[in-house]
Amino acid sequence: MSFQRLIARRIADGTTPEIYPGRITLENGRIIAVERGDFASKSPDSRFFDEDKLLCPAFIDAHGHSDISLFAMKEAQGKTAQGIAFEISGNCGLSPFPLTEHNLEHLQKLYKNYQVKLDWQDFTSYMQQLRQQQSGLELCPQVGHNTLRSSVAGYSKKQLSQIELDAMCNILDRELAAGAVGFSAGLLYVPGCFADMDELVALLKVVAKHNKVFTIHLKSEGNDLENALSETLEAARRAKLQKLHLSHLKTAGTQNFHKINAILNALDCRALQVSGDIYCYNASMTQLSVILPPPFDEYDDVTITGELQKADVFTRILQKLRQERSPEYWQKVRIVSASGIYSQYNGMLITDAARRESLPPEELYLHLLRLDAPGAVGAFHTLSQENMELLAAHKSVVPGSDETARNQTFEFGSSHPRGFGNHCEYFALRRRQGAAYGETVAEMSNNIANIFNLHDIGAITPGKKAVFTVIEPERYCSTADFVHPHNLAEGAEILRFQE
Repeated sequence: MSFQRLIARRIADGTTPEIYPGRITLENGRIIAVERGDFASKSPDSRFFDEDKLLCPAFIDAHGHSDISLFAMKEAQGKTAQGIAFEISGNCGLSPFPLTEHNLEHLQKLYKNYQVKLDWQDFTSYMQQLRQQQSGLELCPQVGHNTLRSSVAGYSKKQLSQIELDAMCNILDRELAAGAVGFSAGLLYVPGCFADMDELVALLKVVAKHNKVFTIHLKSEGNDLENALSETLEAARRAKLQKLHLSHLKTAGTQNFHKINAILNALDCRALQVSGDIYCYNASMTQLSVILPPPFDEYDDVTITGELQKADVFTRILQKLRQERSPEYWQKVRIVSASGIYSQYNGMLITDAARRESLPPEELYLHLLRLDAPGAVGAFHTLSQENMELLAAHKSVVPGSDETARNQTFEFGSSHPRGFGNHCEYFALRRRQGAAYGETVAEMSNNIANIFNLHDIGAITPGKKAVFTVIEPERYCSTADFVHPHNLAEGAEILRFQE
């Protein structure tokens, strides 16, 4: 049995805005005592942190997508350099389980760039393999609605039979009981976009039974935002849900900036606990395929790549794009990650890349999807900085990168700079807004732990895991941008004491 102590001149414990000096005693990877006071800095069994350092609970990313990337890049440098030691994964309806004969082949193709064999079936077997990675980033996975639905009914557009819906509910019940921290939906994506209200309510009743959180990427974050919020709140009400978490809050498109009030009203809902996460950038990021015209917007990415090999389909979509998207629109779309010969354009606006290829931007766009739609990711510069800052100041909002954990290399694609700097940018923004250090630290740790019922982490209090983030507030910053998206953050260190 080993005892260890940390002595710090400044502790932000995640439970109070107050910063105080103190001594933390550890035993077998757990915190067993926290004492306030100016203790002697020199002690043979202690590590000392002076006034330049701020000792915090390990930071948590409230919204990540490192479910498979962590197998390929276990160092997770983009996040760990920011002091992020934990991530809520399985977001936007996409989780790496449950796997069956109905979805395994599809998901293997979706994640092919990571060169990882998906040879697990459920939450338990997935976590067993994940823990063998001994990564610096620990995942707290949710069950994804898209994966759950496809495990029973595949990816086709259909209304589920009662037998299929019952099967989904039973699987969800099993996975939540096994330890999944919540249930996520991405109603913009296939096959989640085919779900009706009854399907969603039935599943949310299972979530409510376990008193866990429902996390949702709304069906619309722009033109139909208000209806999407209203339908989500109605489903939560019908299911008697206790916790609802709104992913990557935003009002997409200048014409929708005024709809911020709908989001604020939802966050202030008294009927249930509503929270949300944000990333501190004015450009969103998702699969480039999401802007395809109907009916191709209902195709999954693997199917899209296959369909675009057909010359008549390519021409038909190209004509629709020219009708629906103005030349000015493409000036707001940036290539974040593309495959093969187009990877040289990662980080560039699609208009600039198209100029180099001597192609119209909409045609280059389709070439990106035809080569590899699952690997074609874009940033859309259509967000309001003012609204983002307003949301950051809300008591129920926490930081989430909406990114995979990557290393500095570009072997497995390129990241949005938020994957290497979101928590730093959030810390800096809250500082400009006048928030106390202790308040911001709580938002980056304990508040997230409370949303997702993570009882072992999030605060420096007895009984919690001995995992800490030490930052130098004057140095803690992001160095990543769209030109250099994999530059590491500065001024943070993770301390992890094993059990």
